[in-house]
Amino acid sequence: MAHAAKRPTRLRSHDPCRTPRVPSQPPRETLRLTMPQAAQSKVPQRRSQAQPQLVLAALARAALVTLLHTTLPCLAVATAIAADSNVSPAPLSLRPPEYLMLGGTVLDVGDYAVPTVADWNRDGRKDLVVGYRPADKIALFLNTGTATNPQLAYAGNLQAGGFDIMVAGGSGCGAPAPWVGDFDGDADPDLLVGSAPDGTVILFRNNSTNTTPVLANGTRLALWNGDPLTVGTYATPCFSDWDGDAIPDLICGAGDGTVFFFKNIGSAKSPLFSAGLRLLADGKQLSLGSRAVPRLCDWDNDGLIDLIASSSTGVYWCRNYGTTTSPTLAKPVPLTAPISSGQIVPVNTSNRMRMDLADWDGDSLPDLILGNTEGTICWFQSYRFAITMLTRSADGQTVIRWNSSPYLFYSVVTGPSVTTCKDVVATGITSGGTMTSWTNRFIRLQQFFRIRTP
Repeated sequence: MAHAAKRPTRLRSHDPCRTPRVPSQPPRETLRLTMPQAAQSKVPQRRSQAQPQLVLAALARAALVTLLHTTLPCLAVATAIAADSNVSPAPLSLRPPEYLMLGGTVLDVGDYAVPTVADWNRDGRKDLVVGYRPADKIALFLNTGTATNPQLAYAGNLQAGGFDIMVAGGSGCGAPAPWVGDFDGDADPDLLVGSAPDGTVILFRNNSTNTTPVLANGTRLALWNGDPLTVGTYATPCFSDWDGDAIPDLICGAGDGTVFFFKNIGSAKSPLFSAGLRLLADGKQLSLGSRAVPRLCDWDNDGLIDLIASSSTGVYWCRNYGTTTSPTLAKPVPLTAPISSGQIVPVNTSNRMRMDLADWDGDSLPDLILGNTEGTICWFQSYRFAITMLTRSADGQTVIRWNSSPYLFYSVVTGPSVTTCKDVVATGITSGGTMTSWTNRFIRLQQFFRIRTP
């Protein structure tokens, strides 16, 4: 039975999605240097010498500053390095949340939305699959829009064997936890569903080869020796390669806030799982409070898979500072987003958040999709805080443009070197939305700039 969409009435915040109390010292957003093509084209050429090619990724910070100062003596832009990190590139940032819509109404599935995003009907557009209570079923919303501007249409509940899939959730917030992807290496989307009461994972295999999936009746996953595969309670599965052997593994959150790794000792076509191991972070067992939902993603673009996970307390990034084949996770860092006051606060939209990561707007960056207690779903668009334009006009004006977020205000600090950027030349620069620019006449002996949030 379809659940009619209705506008939620329980979120009382001024912002599109509720946020927690603003901390007294919000984290700064840090702009890291990129050299756009427009700036590269202004590098002067010496006789009998080819134009320099600025391969920034291969340069140390000191070498980069020296090169810029040498080749652009009247204009250089320094990066604002966070006090606790010299790591580049920077992690993704999030813009303020928006509700996913169904026509002109906020999408609302009932209670305790557990979303996942996948191309269900293989038309090249991302669709939305959502577990929900109290029916304990899984709703399908097909994308009738485009890859860059999704428009959702309700397409009923997912079925197996001709009947709506129903995974009993017991009491409380135990909605079915779906994940859609190719489980058996046949390039067709299958369905995994985490069960709340017993912590098991149910496989609904897709037996169709056309654009309309046909799911077989569910079977619970087992370990290699036939023992039940379980995480205790509130299983939230995803299927992805954790240890770099090109064979996808099962990563599964649990009701106690821990995350399990079940290594696939079989193959991509015939998965076979060893006993589960709880993941560690900062050398200790990772525990996020309760009801963890994990996803794997290279959040900081360093070539290593990180762990992103939601729980009842927030959404967290555990950076992988190990290797591809032997991940080592840092302690959880809360993901943050701006609110209308200009503050940057930890993401928190309800007390039973369930997340997914997906490129919702077609810009090749993973966005945060977050299900809420009230049955609504929020979308946090991601972006990389970076310079997109750097020029000096004919009349001596410096123009800098950078990726930005609504609600924020920026400052420009300048100085004669990258380590002496202390002179504030502009404050309270209002964000232009997703892109912000600053223009100012060239300041003598002040050749280096950095941009930061106040």
